[in-house]
Amino acid sequence: MEGTTTPSSAASDPRIMGCDSTQHASAFGAANQAGSFHITSGCSLGSFLDNAGKEHIRVIEQPLPDGLCGAWHEASRTIFLHDGLNQRQRRCTLCHELIHARHHDLGCGTRYGAKCERRCRRETALALISPVDYGMAETVYEGNTWMMAVELGVTIQVLNDYRQLLYDSGVCVQ
Repeated sequence: MEGTTTPSSAASDPRIMGCDSTQHASAFGAANQAGSFHITSGCSLGSFLDNAGKEHIRVIEQPLPDGLCGAWHEASRTIFLHDGLNQRQRRCTLCHELIHARHHDLGCGTRYGAKCERRCRRETALALISPVDYGMAETVYEGNTWMMAVELGVTIQVLNDYRQLLYDSGVCVQ
C-alpha cells in the first residue's frame, strides 16, 4: 500500500521547553495558512470524512497489519484506516492520509517516499495544532506530552512532530 502512518511513539526527548508563544504564533501561523491543505484545529472526524467525499476518496476501515494505522492507495483513491483506532488516532491518521492524497503521493516504497512522509507529517502537525492552543497547553500542562496531546486532540506522534518543527525553526530550545 502507498503512504503509511505508524502508531504514536515518543521521540527521544518529547519535551521542548522555553517557547516564545509570540514568535511561535508568527512562525507557524503563516505556515498553517499557506499550506495546500488547510485544516483548522477544530476539524472533526466528520469534517475530514466530508473532505474525503468531496475529493472522491473512499475511506475504508478494516484490520491492517500490526504497526499500521492507515495507508493511502493512489491508484484506487482509497484511504485505509485500521479499524482499532481511537478517535484521536483516527482523526490524525485520516488527516495524514488526506494530505498524502492531496499531494498524489505514490508511497513510502518509492524513490521519494521518505521525503513525502516527512512533508506529510510536518503538514499534519501544522494542520491539526494551532499555535495558540499549543502555547496554552504547554503552559497549563508544563510540557507533559500525554496531557498536551489529549488536550489538543492529537496523538503523541503528531505533537512530537509539531515540537520538532518548533525546534528546527529555532522558536523553542530543548
